Amino acid sequence: MTNLESWLLRQEKRLKSELQFTQSKDSWGQTVTVTGSGLTYEAQPGSFTSGTWYWRVRTYNQDGVAGSWSEAAEFVVVAPPTTPTVLILDASPRPEIQWQTNEQEGYQVQLEGIYDQILFGPGKTWRCPQYLDDGTYTVRVRSQNRYGLWSPWGTATIAVSNEPGSEIELSVQFGHIAKLSWTSQGYDFYLVYRDGKPIARLTGEEYIDEYSGGQTEYFIRGCYADSSNFGKSNDVSGTVSAAVPMIKVVPDGEWIELPYSTSMYSSISTTRRRDASRMSLQGRAYPVTELGESLERSVSFSAAFFLQDDPGLQELLGRTVCVKAPDQDVLMATLDELRSNRSTFYISYDFALSQQYFEEEIDIDTGSILSP
Repeated sequence: MTNLESWLLRQEKRLKSELQFTQSKDSWGQTVTVTGSGLTYEAQPGSFTSGTWYWRVRTYNQDGVAGSWSEAAEFVVVAPPTTPTVLILDASPRPEIQWQTNEQEGYQVQLEGIYDQILFGPGKTWRCPQYLDDGTYTVRVRSQNRYGLWSPWGTATIAVSNEPGSEIELSVQFGHIAKLSWTSQGYDFYLVYRDGKPIARLTGEEYIDEYSGGQTEYFIRGCYADSSNFGKSNDVSGTVSAAVPMIKVVPDGEWIELPYSTSMYSSISTTRRRDASRMSLQGRAYPVTELGESLERSVSFSAAFFLQDDPGLQELLGRTVCVKAPDQDVLMATLDELRSNRSTFYISYDFALSQQYFEEEIDIDTGSILSP
């Protein structure tokens, strides 16, 4: 009998094999057993997390005597993270959750169409960045590892319950700006909401909204420093509109009326544009148009003053300005060019402005403007 035949005979007479796996050769913890003389092992899905692993094997003869462990062999696993286990830490109107998963480099939190955000880092807690009304909500969390693979969603149900404080009575005076005032007691601070978005955090009971325009709705939320309970005011709707064109420097300028132009009464010309690309496709007589997300809006107008009434609009050059006019949307722009013409009795100004991004929604914890 040759040596090979003798080895094969010994393998056929094996009682079992043992395999061990580890991510550190200093500690072999995970062991599986393969009965009989088989020479393969198939791991179940999810048996190994991503990373570098090592394995070794030893066999037992028919007498149950174990042989020596083999040398360790290396293999690399690329797998998604485990499904997060989601725990509810707080079911107040600003609920807080915590989750457990492996090898997280980033995560995504979803809350029933109210919140959906992808964040990066190892953090495994999340507090809702806004107040929720009473009700039952489902929150979902998934994590991403360094290979860009996402785990399955982990879910939990939150039963939110608020203990409201004292009543808040809101009133609003509408003009070219909105002046809000309210009465209440017992709250540590207030949040001002315009059309459902928080735009200011303050401790007083008055607020002037300089930058609203058109049909607008307000309400006030009274909040506490040591809990997430809140009180909510009545809703007040109205129209914010300027009687004549007006302009001011953002944020600390005074409103300047522009009632006249060289053609007696001031008017504003508006141009709106949306990005679009056109492609000619085979078999189509006309191009196919694909609309982009970017919008453009520009306005042009003039203003004229008697020399003794000149407000010195050249001082606005290079500043961010807000423009309001009858039946026009509010315009935010940087005044980077201003033409003027001086005559014997009056001075005139010509404006050409393009709408720029201007965010007013705030972080309700800090009162600072949210980043785009």
